[in-house]
Amino acid sequence: MNQLDPELKRLIRWSRQAAAPLETAVPFGFATRVTGLSRAASLETEPHWAHQLRWSVACLSLAVMVIGAVVWAGERRAAANNVYNFVPTFQLAAHNIAP
Repeated sequence: MNQLDPELKRLIRWSRQAAAPLETAVPFGFATRVTGLSRAASLETEPHWAHQLRWSVACLSLAVMVIGAVVWAGERRAAANNVYNFVPTFQLAAHNIAP
């Protein structure tokens, strides 16, 4: 059986004698305060128009998703009438939007 290195044994012995860390609980609301301070710091460093730009891009993305869902639902309804008469949505967009 292999013997442990004497220096490793010494380190293991020292670790057993070390004092245990204090178990103190984090104060209530600490994470909220840290998050609030980090947000306040980030708001001070960004330009005033960045918030407006983020909201505009988010609304535009939502509009694109809603329009896509409407087109998809229309295609699905048309396909439900006749299984063999299915036109993929990208073909519909290619022929009607970008001729």
